[in-house]
Amino acid sequence: MPGKLLQDINPGELEPLITNALYSHSIDYQDQINFVNEQREQGQNCSVAGVLLLIQYQPDKGYVFLLNKRSDKVQQPGDLCCPGGSSNRIIDSLLGHLITKPLLAWRKNPAYLKAKQLGPQPLNQITFFLTNALRESWEEIRLNPFAVNFLGPLNCYRLTLFKNIIFPIVGAVKAPLSLKPNWEVAKILQIPLHSFFQEENYGVYRLKVGNPIFKDIIQADTIDYPCLIYQEPAQPTEILWGATYSIIMSFLDTVFGFHPPELAGLPVIESVLYPLS
Repeated sequence: MPGKLLQDINPGELEPLITNALYSHSIDYQDQINFVNEQREQGQNCSVAGVLLLIQYQPDKGYVFLLNKRSDKVQQPGDLCCPGGSSNRIIDSLLGHLITKPLLAWRKNPAYLKAKQLGPQPLNQITFFLTNALRESWEEIRLNPFAVNFLGPLNCYRLTLFKNIIFPIVGAVKAPLSLKPNWEVAKILQIPLHSFFQEENYGVYRLKVGNPIFKDIIQADTIDYPCLIYQEPAQPTEILWGATYSIIMSFLDTVFGFHPPELAGLPVIESVLYPLS
């Protein structure tokens, strides 16, 4: 079982395991970029975003995911997400050239060397979205780019409602880490990796479609999403669902071969999707 496997991994052993697993699968970046280009040629707006799926080892919790909780000043307030955001073709391309300067230590990073073996185009794509994610993470939570140990790319996630494609990059950061959320981020959550291997933490997030515009798109009054229910002592319950949930499930499948439980029989939590303001 993945949970038992996790207990057997010593600090520092998980990161090379992750890198090897990520590169043992085909990377879909080029296919998704082709899709974006086709959409734009047809006059459709399709944006791309790089995000960081961050892990950190903490002596008291083991490995944790570091996630942002969105503030009430942005779209989908209260949702959990990976740090990152929309790319900027010019800025992220220029910054990417700086990251890959020969004198920077991470050029010897095993994940970077594996990306280099894929060829110039995949390497440039991975570098671009890594740079994009690092830049946005600095803006959102003041994450020092040089504190991130690049572990590899994860397959993309396509947001259907907003025509946005997320390019996830997996990275590890050492503890302690000084982070300072900006106005977009209410707080930073630390969800232990082992929580995802416990079936009792899973549920169904049942959303009533509260906006007629989205009801026409979804063609339903309610929609069910799988979710992870997480609560720290004396803290409010947090619901992880949607794109970030799917990205983490993709990571767990790729690295551990883990699949979440079926929705039937899981506890249901109800809310409203995109209510009218």
